[in-house]
Amino acid sequence: IQRRHITQWAIARGCPQPIAHQIARLGDVLRLTKQMPGTSSGAKAARAIAKRFYKRPLCFFMRDQHGQIASLKCRGSQAHTAKSKELPNELTGARDFRAFGFDPKAIAHAARHNLPIVLVEGEADWAMTQATLNLLGGGVALGAWNNRAMTDLANHLADAIPEGTRPHIYVFPDEDGKEHSITKTAALAAVTALLRTGAHVHLVTVPEHYRDTHGKADAADVLCQHGADALMRLILDAPLAPSRAKDIHQQRHQLVDIGKDIFLDGGMHVINADLGTGKTFIVAIQSALKALQNNPQQ
Repeated sequence: IQRRHITQWAIARGCPQPIAHQIARLGDVLRLTKQMPGTSSGAKAARAIAKRFYKRPLCFFMRDQHGQIASLKCRGSQAHTAKSKELPNELTGARDFRAFGFDPKAIAHAARHNLPIVLVEGEADWAMTQATLNLLGGGVALGAWNNRAMTDLANHLADAIPEGTRPHIYVFPDEDGKEHSITKTAALAAVTALLRTGAHVHLVTVPEHYRDTHGKADAADVLCQHGADALMRLILDAPLAPSRAKDIHQQRHQLVDIGKDIFLDGGMHVINADLGTGKTFIVAIQSALKALQNNPQQ
């Protein structure tokens, strides 16, 4: 019953049938029912709120930076129902980071095996992109819970990438038909955060002939209207994103070298930082200087 309803929802959205079946197999997509496991008051309250939101709610779990379930979004099982709603923070206890599909082990596996890592916005885009990756060779899709959260997702992804790997990461923001928007600003900030890991970062742009009459489109639209192969080509053919960001590992080596110089000669030093070095690096150097001044024997 669970899988059938999820498959029907995906097909009603225009999703190709093989992808719809893959979505139904995703562990973080469920249909809430009275028979769902869990007897705690929190689980009962979650079901009650979800039932009030929609007649037959679909549930998309969100995970924290450790890969643990932190919250969820509910939406109707019919294609035309209103947009999803997140359960209240006072119910779930979610206060900090959460994202669709965030699994540090899966991210590390993708990075080490050169599989694509794709960042999208929203639960539908995440589910359809992950299902497409599962069907066409593997990889990890991560979904920001709204357009502003894309930067936060990128920062946590940067922390999850194993040192010494240089994965291909594809940032795929929704195309909203505007030249300057919050969505695009957040996506560009995400690109900069990821480039500092040394990863190959690509910025996916939906071509005009894939957009609607208002100039809008997202990953789910491309999949439903043009198929899984078209979506994968659009992602994998995306160009590398330009940036002046410096590799974080290079920054760390530079910090160590500066620290050695200070320790050895004890003189005054001027910090020369290249464009794109970032405030965090500068603050780290300043903290090291202060510590050495306070305790020169360290």
